[in-house]
Amino acid sequence: MGHGQGPPRQRNQDVPENLGAPAGTNNAGAVPQGLPAHQGAAGNQPGGQAGITNAPPIGGTKATPPKEWSGIASALARLQHTMTDASTARNLRWQKETKGETVKLATFKLEATSLPNLQFFAFMQPGEAFIVLGHSMATIYSTATDIATFHGKIVLFIGDRKETRDCIAVELPPKSAFEWTKCNVLDDPEAVQEWYADNRSQYGKLRDPQQGDAAKVELHVPRMIALPLRAAQPRSNLQRASNAP
Repeated sequence: MGHGQGPPRQRNQDVPENLGAPAGTNNAGAVPQGLPAHQGAAGNQPGGQAGITNAPPIGGTKATPPKEWSGIASALARLQHTMTDASTARNLRWQKETKGETVKLATFKLEATSLPNLQFFAFMQPGEAFIVLGHSMATIYSTATDIATFHGKIVLFIGDRKETRDCIAVELPPKSAFEWTKCNVLDDPEAVQEWYADNRSQYGKLRDPQQGDAAKVELHVPRMIALPLRAAQPRSNLQRASNAP
């Protein structure tokens, strides 16, 4: 990812508590009442209506606590049949084929904010070593009081919808978030992985150039990368495993 005017800046002050993907986005079938697009509702999880699945058992038998419901995991399960080699290849080519050209990027931007299905995007803020994963990009068209500050804005949703919390809306810079940038990088992932393995105290920090590094190469890359569903599935599985009782 390039430095300079980085992609998303978070709008903590103006983010409504239950924003989700509000009615008024240009996504087909926008979900009302604060539900993140394509993630469904807690009451639709297997087992019955919300508020019933966690009811205490009758007869005094202690039940195993249910796993925490996840909107992303639920959506991925429904879309499992689409995770083919062919669809993954198409998704990887989708952004790559723009090559950073202005006209093609304009088309990509319109498509990215109008997708009917779940789509993930990854980005890094300048100076940070963490990758942020967002989803359900949309342009909001609504003057409703609770989301009026987002009218005409492009937003990306961060986090998962749980039974007790919603996603956070992040406003994207309308131009720089979609731009490609040229940067000089060490194109040696094995060397980087080995360095972090030997320097665990540096996790979360950017690696400085080291003596003996290979020569850097110039890459032309997008500031924000579109990820296929297969790339997000392992992360969702890992989160569910960590939440298991």
